[in-house]
Amino acid sequence: MDQLKEFFGLVKRQHFWFVAPLVLILGIVAWFMGKGVIADETSKNLSAISTKFSTAQNVTTVRVEELGHPNETWHAEMEQLIASRTDNVKQAWQKKWDRQKELLVWPNQLPPAFLRTVEPLRPIETTFDPAKDKISDVLLNRYAIYVKQELPKLAEQIGSKWNPASTGRSSSGSFEGEGRRRPGRESFGALEDDGSIVAWDSGNQGEIEEGFSWPADRPTAMQVLYAQEDLWVLSALMDIIAATNQGAIANTTAAVKEIQFIRLGKDAKGLKDTGYSVIRPQPLPSGEPGDDEGIMIDNSVGGTSSEPQPDRGVEGGEGAIAAAPHPAEGRYVDDSFQPIEDVATLKSSMDIAKRMPIRMRLKVDQRKLNRLLVACANAPLTVEVRQLRYNPQGDAGGLAGFGGGEGGRSFSSEYSGEGNRSNQGPKTKPVENVDTFVRTIEIYGIIYIFNPVNDQLLEGGADVAVMDDGAL
Repeated sequence: MDQLKEFFGLVKRQHFWFVAPLVLILGIVAWFMGKGVIADETSKNLSAISTKFSTAQNVTTVRVEELGHPNETWHAEMEQLIASRTDNVKQAWQKKWDRQKELLVWPNQLPPAFLRTVEPLRPIETTFDPAKDKISDVLLNRYAIYVKQELPKLAEQIGSKWNPASTGRSSSGSFEGEGRRRPGRESFGALEDDGSIVAWDSGNQGEIEEGFSWPADRPTAMQVLYAQEDLWVLSALMDIIAATNQGAIANTTAAVKEIQFIRLGKDAKGLKDTGYSVIRPQPLPSGEPGDDEGIMIDNSVGGTSSEPQPDRGVEGGEGAIAAAPHPAEGRYVDDSFQPIEDVATLKSSMDIAKRMPIRMRLKVDQRKLNRLLVACANAPLTVEVRQLRYNPQGDAGGLAGFGGGEGGRSFSSEYSGEGNRSNQGPKTKPVENVDTFVRTIEIYGIIYIFNPVNDQLLEGGADVAVMDDGAL
């Protein structure tokens, strides 16, 4: 017993030397056991990763046609395809620009100093700097004189007569002049036969002439740039009508027999509350006999109205002059065919081309309507016809079901007695003469005015599909 006490006393006094080796031995055993487990797990994970990696490598070596997985060859071919498509787009864009460039030429009748300044300014919105691109008043006046001389040539292009009716606008804003047509109120009866191949409404000619008139014949440089663009577009439309009437020697043999109106840009307004839609006829506004039949004009943004509009240059009525709006505001439309009301938005959407809306109401031999549409498509300034209205002048739509009228026309009584309006029965308007093939049609279209080719834009991968068919 005494010996055991002596042994435990020794262990108690020297316990460190007994415990330290034991801990060391246990640690070594635990390390070896853990190492084996980790090694097994590592080997298993490495095997799984190697299998997945080998599978991925095998995929990249399989033919693209079999599995469709992209690989290095796929990427190289895709780059070649993109380069090829970009080159195709560039060629198409260049072809469009070259074709339009032949038409959009400043006339040689203008002084060389004037031409040197204006010719590089394309597109106007991004190249024209009022502070730098200055034109003297003398040259601006020369242009005002020149353009007045050019307007009659528009009529000559289609075998018509240029006889614009004065708008008769008085200082109070009302229209004067007996027998003058108000701008925007078209007559749907036949115009007087003056020997023209195409009869052109004198009131509409007056509207057009007014668009090229400035106070004291002193346009600004910016007004001149946009006026010339209008002149180019009008000339292109005349060429379309001339091409449709090719071979005609009289109004009786012409496909397009009458122009009731042509309107461009912000004046090419459509039905109220439907943007630029000109699909369906609308009833006449109550109490306004003789208004623009079948059309409701939205005057909210610079639209052409049958009534005189207030002078946009005067605000407040006390002589306060408001800043003149930029000519491009509302002049062009976006890809949804809605007016672009500010120049900043226009600049961001016109990298390839500007979309200018046009409206034409014509009397056409319906058997040759296809020739007119083909001429629109083949013109250098192509008119992309978005909507076509047939017999837009009344709710009857040109049908003869109302019967009874002389020469296929139908009337209802709008007035009872002298000066008293009848409240009985619906109000209708004359329908087209069904005994002839001549019908009134209205075209709403878009003219794409292309910019010079921009290689940097193409390299940037911008979306250049400006037409519905996805091609320039």
